[in-house]
Amino acid sequence: MKLNKLFLGLLGLTAMVMSSCSESDDYQWATASGEQVYFSNELPATQEISFDASSFTIPVSRVNTSSSITVPVSITSDDDFFSAPSSIMFNAGESKANLTISYDPEKLAYDDYKNVTVTIGKEYSTPYGNDTYSFKGGIASPYKSIGKGKMTDNFWFEATASVTIMQNTQNPNEFRIMSPFEGLAKAAETSLDGNQDPYIQLTLLKPGNTFYDVAITQENLVGYTDINTGYFHSSYEADIYMLFPGRLTKYAAEEFFLHNCVVEWQENGLPGRIQLAPYFYMFGVGGWDNTQADNVVVIDFPGYNPKDLSADIEYLGVLTDAEGAANAAVNLAFGADVTDARAIVVSDDVDDEAVADAIAAGEIEAVQVADGGYKFIPIEEGLTGKLKVVLVILDEGKVKNISSVGFEYYGGAANPWEVMATGDYVYTLFFGSDEEPATDPGLELQYNAEEDVYRITHWGYDVDFTFTMDAETKKVHVPAQFTGVTHSTYGEVYVCEADDYKPEWEDGPSFYDPETLTFHFHVTYFVSAGSFGHGDETFTLTPAEARRLGLDKKMPKVNRSLKPVSKKTHARNGAIMSREQVAD
Repeated sequence: MKLNKLFLGLLGLTAMVMSSCSESDDYQWATASGEQVYFSNELPATQEISFDASSFTIPVSRVNTSSSITVPVSITSDDDFFSAPSSIMFNAGESKANLTISYDPEKLAYDDYKNVTVTIGKEYSTPYGNDTYSFKGGIASPYKSIGKGKMTDNFWFEATASVTIMQNTQNPNEFRIMSPFEGLAKAAETSLDGNQDPYIQLTLLKPGNTFYDVAITQENLVGYTDINTGYFHSSYEADIYMLFPGRLTKYAAEEFFLHNCVVEWQENGLPGRIQLAPYFYMFGVGGWDNTQADNVVVIDFPGYNPKDLSADIEYLGVLTDAEGAANAAVNLAFGADVTDARAIVVSDDVDDEAVADAIAAGEIEAVQVADGGYKFIPIEEGLTGKLKVVLVILDEGKVKNISSVGFEYYGGAANPWEVMATGDYVYTLFFGSDEEPATDPGLELQYNAEEDVYRITHWGYDVDFTFTMDAETKKVHVPAQFTGVTHSTYGEVYVCEADDYKPEWEDGPSFYDPETLTFHFHVTYFVSAGSFGHGDETFTLTPAEARRLGLDKKMPKVNRSLKPVSKKTHARNGAIMSREQVAD
């Protein structure tokens, strides 16, 4: 009974509400009038466009199709990138017409989407539809991430950084190394000026391609466009760029591209390791030529697991066996993937790479030492003086690693070099400067009585620095000799007595001061193209027992606060800044 009363009550309430609505004198149902032009609410929020076109269309709809009409249209977009006609025409009987949106494809950039709004004239619109259409217009980059790799710069930053590598889905031979310089700068504890390129653009070149107007005939070559590293050289007030060799007119030939290449491939068809050999260049100034060197910049791709072909060699001495044959005793340690390692003793003046190539080609025979441990490498009869053991790692017949260690052997005779003292050499020229001198501490001074010649061992780029000295006058003479540095453009760098190179300098002669136990070397560093300047460098002895020199004076205090010279920074600190002609 209660339920029935509730039901009757609801019916009464409904009747009252309906009666109230029907009795209203002010309400009238709305009716649409006019052409009722509108944009469909199903239009996409993003319009993808193309480099291969200069326009696209969007549909405009209307309800009243009885007559032909022209409807005013307006458009706004970021940077005025898009444009449209000021009106759109509907023919009689048509409910839809296409509005053409135009753009300049030459100004189009990947992932740079512009905001666009198109508006219909209010007098033609309808309250029941959209009189505006807002969207983003642009083109998505075809580059998709293939994962994380790493990039190593062995020249300028001397650092390694993790990088994202992108591949072009439309052209799989194109790659982008994303934001490499931020990581390199952080690892090198240096800063960038914000002008660094966001990525390095790489192209795997194929025979038949043309790059910098050079026809490509070889496999595995890699090309790239100008790269701003964002490193601002304060001395020259210029950014450091990495330029492809073909960017320079003197290197506009394929033979100069060969050090920019895929070093190893992966089974999935992607590169495993790529090396770049750029010219580090400052526009309007000059730079550092690394175009003909290996492993200047190395990029390892995702999934690449390089073989461990490392090697370590330790020289232990010379052992003469029961038959009187001399052998260099060494201790060897190898990476897990080394299966072919060969060693040979050669003269110290023989090029390591030439030895390795000859071993790989089967032109010279070397000892197989891949099992590692203690080994005895024969010294060829008659081979004496400054020698070295060259160790070569091969993989599938190709040279993968070269290392060497030097020693001296005099065929059983006494070593003519006697250690007389140790001292600190202060560089103020090529390896340092007057403003920022650098020191090599604890170098040995040795004397060869048979030849009446002195030498400082492990000097410069780990070579011997030889000179003569008059025992009475203490005048010293430095003959021309190799510093151990080979400039990438100008060849070997030498040092000699400054007056020998240019007598009008009148810097010399070099001399030894027994009061301060200091050698003063008036020298110049030079290459075939010219000199790096001239000045005074010193070598101050530390022990008092340099008996052949008659040293009996109190040793002065040596400034040991100077930073030791870095053997790796010679290219940045001492190299000639050559200005090259850059191709258009």
